[in-house]
Amino acid sequence: MRAESGIKPRLFEVDRVGDIAIISLFNNVREVETQEDEVGIIYEYDYYSIEVPYREGLELDVEHNYEKWLDMAKKKEGIVPIANLEERLQMAEETLLFLLIGGM
Repeated sequence: MRAESGIKPRLFEVDRVGDIAIISLFNNVREVETQEDEVGIIYEYDYYSIEVPYREGLELDVEHNYEKWLDMAKKKEGIVPIANLEERLQMAEETLLFLLIGGM
């Protein structure tokens, strides 16, 4: 979901609600200048959240595996992450080999 704020978000936040952790992940943060009649700068960004059972060390896990958590949150929302260039080239190469050689 696209969001905006007057405060630049961190990469993620973990909020504990009882035995549940709500992990908020922020991506594609960009600074946007406001209209002349408004004061300050706002930040636009993509926002995703995921709920998981709370456990000790969860914040460190998210910090060290941010991309995996972000992908998991995107998948939860039905957004399929786009493969990077190297992964796409590898898939294309494997597909061509399969078509030319007939599989291995």
